[in-house]
Amino acid sequence: MELVATALGWLGAIALIAGFLFIVVFYFRGAFRDYIDYRAINVPSPDEHRFAVALGSLSNSLGTTGDVIGFWFEANEIQSARLEAIQSAKRCIHFETFFMTPGRRANDFAAAVAERAAAGVEVQLVVDHYGTKKLPAKYWKRLEAAGVEVRFFKSFSWKAPFDYAGRTHRKLLLIDGKVALIGGAGISDFWDGQKKFGDTDSLV
Repeated sequence: MELVATALGWLGAIALIAGFLFIVVFYFRGAFRDYIDYRAINVPSPDEHRFAVALGSLSNSLGTTGDVIGFWFEANEIQSARLEAIQSAKRCIHFETFFMTPGRRANDFAAAVAERAAAGVEVQLVVDHYGTKKLPAKYWKRLEAAGVEVRFFKSFSWKAPFDYAGRTHRKLLLIDGKVALIGGAGISDFWDGQKKFGDTDSLV
């Protein structure tokens, strides 16, 4: 009888350990993350002429064309081009970036978009949560108080901690749906004094 009790005790311990490991593995694989339920009905096959239009509709995007009219290589030039483009906005500003840090460039950027938002221009920002973590909460509150819509890409979640490793490195500024600045450095004083960092901005 004592032998049976011991065996059952070991089996119970093994079951508890296996169950714990099972939960841990599923946890780190993001099994408990919040999912968005997408349902697509009557989606055309890839060989149909309307497939590209349907695909664009699902992502709320459309194909377009443009002309490259300028390049900037130095941090000062990139920042100046961005601020000039922002100041020219009449209808909407859409901005996405990875890296922002406290300093002159971040302050100048905030002042520019806040002024446009106060003037009635729709301003929407998507910024990487990790890449902008050094900026204080009051920085974003100032922008939101001016009417700027701010969204953080991949904020840390205990439901799916490994998802935090997925970053957005895109640098994109769209003005009135007509002018686009793509690529380039982040909004930071980090590159001051560093020549030819390697990134460029192009105005399309």
